[in-house]
Amino acid sequence: MIGERVGNWIIEAESGKNEMGRLYRAHAADEPERIAAIKRLTHPKSKTAEFEKLFLAQIDLLRKLKHPHIVAMLDGGMHEGAPYFAMEWIDGPNFETILRRGERPNWPEVLAIALQILPALRHAHRRSVLHRDMKPSNLFRVAEGTYKLADFGITKFFGDALLTNADNVLGSASYLSPEQAAGRPHTKRSDFYALGSLLYTLIVGRPPFTGNTVVEMIQKHCFVLPERPIHFVRDLPEEIDRFVMKLLAKEPAQRPGSGTLLIQEVEGIWSAFERRGLLAKKPVAAVVAEDDNDIPPDEEAAAEPRFPEPIPQAPIPWHKRWYVIVMGFSACVLLLLWAFLWRGPSADDLMAQARPLLESDNPADWDKAWNEYLEPLARKYPNKYENEVKDARRRIDEQGELRRAFVAGKKNKYRSEAERLYHVGLRLVQAGEFASARRVWDILIREYDATDGEKRWVRLAREAVNRVDQIELGNARPALDLEIADTVRPVVAEIQRLRAADKTKEAEDLSRSLQFLYRDHPRFDALREMLEPH
Repeated sequence: MIGERVGNWIIEAESGKNEMGRLYRAHAADEPERIAAIKRLTHPKSKTAEFEKLFLAQIDLLRKLKHPHIVAMLDGGMHEGAPYFAMEWIDGPNFETILRRGERPNWPEVLAIALQILPALRHAHRRSVLHRDMKPSNLFRVAEGTYKLADFGITKFFGDALLTNADNVLGSASYLSPEQAAGRPHTKRSDFYALGSLLYTLIVGRPPFTGNTVVEMIQKHCFVLPERPIHFVRDLPEEIDRFVMKLLAKEPAQRPGSGTLLIQEVEGIWSAFERRGLLAKKPVAAVVAEDDNDIPPDEEAAAEPRFPEPIPQAPIPWHKRWYVIVMGFSACVLLLLWAFLWRGPSADDLMAQARPLLESDNPADWDKAWNEYLEPLARKYPNKYENEVKDARRRIDEQGELRRAFVAGKKNKYRSEAERLYHVGLRLVQAGEFASARRVWDILIREYDATDGEKRWVRLAREAVNRVDQIELGNARPALDLEIADTVRPVVAEIQRLRAADKTKEAEDLSRSLQFLYRDHPRFDALREMLEPH
């Protein structure tokens, strides 16, 4: 296509390609010094009339995004039956290229990235645009200390078809949210999870989860807890480690639901480091030409102007009389003076009240110590009792994790000892104790192999032992193929068993989940035939 005209753009050179299409450098036909990046979509899903209609509407929406940390959308259209869109040309590299060169940003740069990308996400979310494809290849280092995010909302037209082509650890499957992996709607909290995965990758040098197949990645996103980034980067501050893990919460409700709250938290972290001399002064955010306040623009446009009614001639109400106003003003002045002169308890007083609570064996006392005394102490007197406050915060967090683990454990109700042993092995694998897990499963197989009612757990334990043996030998499990169906057939057999037992709802739920995982597989029709009731 070199030299061809696409819309108002003349193609100069090809600069890259991915599963969606090809990327070109181009200049405007009527303004040669104006440079743009042209992406021409060649994916099979982009060749339908319905796609064209929705795509052009989305381009119009994306052109309304005006933010200094968003790669600007210029225009879009059709060229020889294929959709294309033109974006602002970025000279700097993306972070997939940076990571592949073996470079890794330090934690101050990662914090600066979050400080710039979160306002960009908030700007898009307020205009009903979700990113949906947060990954290193869509994050650009424009200049020293400046970053931009690209490709907002484009992948919504391809669904999960792109995941089947994610053949490297930096592919889209590494940044799926658990709800997206389970087929539930994508929300702004899903973008926040993907942002957490992106920041994790920049800090550690790899995503939170890696795997050989998309199915394996989906399982990890839904059920496996990632290793904390501080375990890989020893000098990483705990505040950043805690912030990233908060974004990676499995349940959307456990993640922050507001971009404003996230921005305030990142700014608070930066300010704390600035006070300790670890970082320079926080950079001032660039001015956005378009109003970006707390009211979405479409609601502002819908609001009709209101004009004041003529003021009726009536007696002056009591609260507007001069002596009432003077007394009210005097009261406000006295209140401000009191607030200014009375600075509350000292750092020593706050710590003296917190210490007895911290020595208590009741975790509720620790929460009270933090909320009522230590948090105000850290906020008002950041240089006082810094180590004691930090140790108390760590202890409260650790005990919080312990309490949550006990609550989760109480919810587990097993119908048999064999089922309990199988899940014990799974938890050991999640903790990296493969040998211990294998011993537990070996006991399950030996003790319950002859028990008819426990055949399912014996079969699953044998498959798990085989998987552990393959890991220990260093052999990767071969990619799933429906013609072999070594993992699909046991699930199909379980669905048929549930139907035979009149457990129709459980059978259909399992069937829908299996079809969701393999709906883009070339042998999907064969799977659907296997799942039909006999």
